[in-house]
Amino acid sequence: MRYLVVLETAPGRTDYGVTVPDLPGCTSAGDTLDEALGNAEDAILSYLGVLVEDGKPLPAPSRDVPLELGPQEVVGVVNVDLEKIDPPRKAVRLNVSIPGHAIDMIDRAAGHAGTTRSGFLTRAALTVIEQNIKLA
Repeated sequence: MRYLVVLETAPGRTDYGVTVPDLPGCTSAGDTLDEALGNAEDAILSYLGVLVEDGKPLPAPSRDVPLELGPQEVVGVVNVDLEKIDPPRKAVRLNVSIPGHAIDMIDRAAGHAGTTRSGFLTRAALTVIEQNIKLA
């Protein structure tokens, strides 16, 4: 999932403060842009991990850029791999029916991507959800 972040710095400075508009109270910082974005990913994963522990749903990232940015603020994007959430949710076995030719294609694509069938299907489903469906 990709979350929008707002990075703020002061004139003549190279350090950044980071907020995540979709996750109230989720903040981070870093001495460089790369460090700030990396720390933002860690903060987002921690935030989402707490939601998982509490049994709460994960908020879908919005695509709306904050309308009112300050003079020293820019918008960035942090790609978050949900498989890194600590603690990860226990996998649930699921029985689905998929045509054989589609399974063959999925297995070839999963092998090419270096993942399992389940991992590939999970990532594909999350990508479609992220790109096309606004979850509330």
